[in-house]
Amino acid sequence: MQTYASIDQQKLTFGNYATRRFCRLQGCTNDATTILQEFAGPNRGDALFHIVKAGLEAQYAIDKQPFTFDDADVSDFVDKVEGDTAKQNEVVYAFIGSVINKPATEVPAWIEEVKAEAERLAAEEQKKASQAQTPDEPKNVKAGKVDSTTKTSSPAPTATV
Repeated sequence: MQTYASIDQQKLTFGNYATRRFCRLQGCTNDATTILQEFAGPNRGDALFHIVKAGLEAQYAIDKQPFTFDDADVSDFVDKVEGDTAKQNEVVYAFIGSVINKPATEVPAWIEEVKAEAERLAAEEQKKASQAQTPDEPKNVKAGKVDSTTKTSSPAPTATV
């Protein structure tokens, strides 16, 4: 699915070409979740730069025109969106939409789904890790007392010397 954004009347096109180009520039795999992670932490600035560059290159390739922008030119386009959250989201959501084959308007909901799933998996892993550290308590023992339905008695006290 191709999606589009524009910066200062310059059209950016996102689709297979731009996604592959972004991944080469960013040094990541062509996987939606991996690509999304590129926008977290220290890679965020590079990711935005590479999205803009990939979108510009894709549009020039479609138009069969030579790509003549250098990194300084691309940086100028990035500077125009960095202070404008709505414009930055337009560009990023258009790019991610092309990756996940959804319109840009559906990207925020998809991101929330991914976050929720990541949190669920992290909680599950944390639970498994804590269970591995503490042995299971017998089901008939509650707060150090034996359940009244159980016929066993408490262990005999040990003598201290």
